[in-house]
Amino acid sequence: MWRIKNAPEKILGQELGDLGGGLDSTRSGIIYLSETISEITFRAPDDFKEKIIASKVSGNDNGFSLNSAEESDFSFYNNTIEINAEIVSPIADYAFNYYDYKLEGVFYDTEGYLINKILVTPKRSKDRVFSGFIYIVEDTWQIFGTELKTTGQAIQVAPIEELTFTQNFKYSEENKFWIKISQAVDFSFSMFGIGGDGRFTAVYSNYNFEPQFEKRTFTREVLSFADEANKKDSLYWNKIRPVPLTTEELTDYVKKDSIQELKKFQKNIWIL
Repeated sequence: MWRIKNAPEKILGQELGDLGGGLDSTRSGIIYLSETISEITFRAPDDFKEKIIASKVSGNDNGFSLNSAEESDFSFYNNTIEINAEIVSPIADYAFNYYDYKLEGVFYDTEGYLINKILVTPKRSKDRVFSGFIYIVEDTWQIFGTELKTTGQAIQVAPIEELTFTQNFKYSEENKFWIKISQAVDFSFSMFGIGGDGRFTAVYSNYNFEPQFEKRTFTREVLSFADEANKKDSLYWNKIRPVPLTTEELTDYVKKDSIQELKKFQKNIWIL
């Protein structure tokens, strides 16, 4: 979801309009909203394939979402996180060269595991680094969660002001280790006098850590769409959606889908 705030009437002399019905009377609102359901096939280190089972774009019933699971695959277990530039993970092999740490507290999760809340502070603010909190499980020293942010300066993307990575993990009794179950990337931006923000939310489920890959499982095709992927109705989405829509998102779907239907009706009248 991308949201814009206080948009001007014009940019570089060009009329902006209401951006497809996304802007309200204050020139603010959602300008892009979409959802996908995907099946992911991955083999370390870099074999990847994604099949989009369902795709939904607000205001475009024929649209295919721009979301890609590969582009949002961020693992802090790697030494660096690739976000246009390589940002050093707080648990990289050489992380002590970049960060200071402070134990802010401990707590038990609902399953009785002791979790360490650790404040992560960059040694030098202009390095390609994160700041915030990382939560580490006692004894296993695996990640329980993250609340880490970085800046547009660090990733070398001037319009971006800040990026925040929130991840949650859950212990898998079957596999005897912690697996990522959700991730949210919040961002804010500013350019040409326009400000805004947004969020990419991902929910992970149905892991298979012992897949049987066929010889041609991985090819040059890394992204595909199932038949009728963009034709799923609201009943399908209401049943399968893991994160409920906010009131703002629900309103955006209703508003933009109504505008699309009106345009279709007017076009049909013109053709007749």
